[in-house]
Amino acid sequence: MFDHYASVEARSMGWECPLHTGYHLNSDNAVFEFINGGQPAQPGESGAIVVTPLHRRSMPLIRYEMGDVAALSAQACPCGRTLPLMVGLQGRRDDCIVLASGRRVAPLGGFATAIEESSDVQEYLVMQEAVDLIVVQLVLRPRHSPSTPVRVQHAICELLRDEAVVRVVSVDAIPRQGRPKLRRIASKLPLAGNAGNGA
Repeated sequence: MFDHYASVEARSMGWECPLHTGYHLNSDNAVFEFINGGQPAQPGESGAIVVTPLHRRSMPLIRYEMGDVAALSAQACPCGRTLPLMVGLQGRRDDCIVLASGRRVAPLGGFATAIEESSDVQEYLVMQEAVDLIVVQLVLRPRHSPSTPVRVQHAICELLRDEAVVRVVSVDAIPRQGRPKLRRIASKLPLAGNAGNGA
C-alpha cells in the first residue's frame, strides 16, 4: 500500500516510494515551504505546509497555505530518489493541541487512537480550554461500559505525559457550530495549532 498527498488546489504534491520513509515532493511542479512562527522551519522541524503550484496558469496560487503540518526531512531517502522528502505529516494545522512545553499533539495517532479504541464512543470533542487544561466531551452509545470515561481519561493523560489536566464529560450531543462535519479537536488558545502564517 502506498500513500499519495494531493489537493484540488495543487493537484499531486507528494507520494511514498516502496520504502515508506516519507513523501517525495513533486518539486518540479510546485515550490514547497514549511513555515513555523512566520519563519522557515529547519529540516526536521514541523511547520505549516505552504505551496506555490507552477501549473496553474488561469488562476495562479502564490504561497498557498494548505492547512497541514509536516516537516522537510534532513535526510535523503535510501531509495536514491533526489526529490525533497516530507516527513511527519500530522494532519490539519488547526487540529493540533500545543502544550506548555511546545510539544504539538496531532489527532492522527494521538487523540484518535486514545479515544476511538473504545467502541463505546460514538462522537467526541477534545477542547483545549487552557494551556494546561483539556476537556473531552464524549457521546457514548446506549449500552456503554460505565468505566469508558475513566479509560479515556487515563489514555489521554498518558498521551499528554501529564502536561495538562484532563477532564472527561459525557454529553448527549456535540454542537456542530454551523458546519455539518464535526470538528473533533479544537483549542481556545489564540496560538494553538498555529505553525505560522504562510501568506
